Amino acid sequence: MEQRDLYETPPTNWNYASFGSRFIAYIIDAIIITIILNIFSLITGILFNFEMFKVITSPGSIMALLISISYFAYFETGTYQATLGKKVMGLKVIKQDGKPLTKAESIFRFFAKMLSAFIFLIGYIMILFDDKNRSLHDRIANTYVIKTF
Repeated sequence: MEQRDLYETPPTNWNYASFGSRFIAYIIDAIIITIILNIFSLITGILFNFEMFKVITSPGSIMALLISISYFAYFETGTYQATLGKKVMGLKVIKQDGKPLTKAESIFRFFAKMLSAFIFLIGYIMILFDDKNRSLHDRIANTYVIKTF
């Protein structure tokens, strides 16, 4: 197997995911995560007799963060390499060498996404102007989102 330098230019035969397909995948993922959070809120409300476990509360915010991290870390690694939204759109996340992300790399990428969003979404807007359609968090985490079909 050929060894590739970490900062070497990736193969030119990769078909990079467009801003639009990534955006639609993100919307699908946001809907799925919202459904999971609502189910969790309902269960905790029933089991612990809480007034509905609101996401805007501190425990709710922490739980939303943990569920989101878990969702992305589970699906973007190993054999899946794509969240459910990315799967629907025919996308997958890969490292610069073409291999799948580890759980730690996916979690690192998740926090880099927060930075992309924090700076007025400029990190996401970068996709429109990058020749490989990379966001700020892709650059930070040395990842690519490519089309699979």
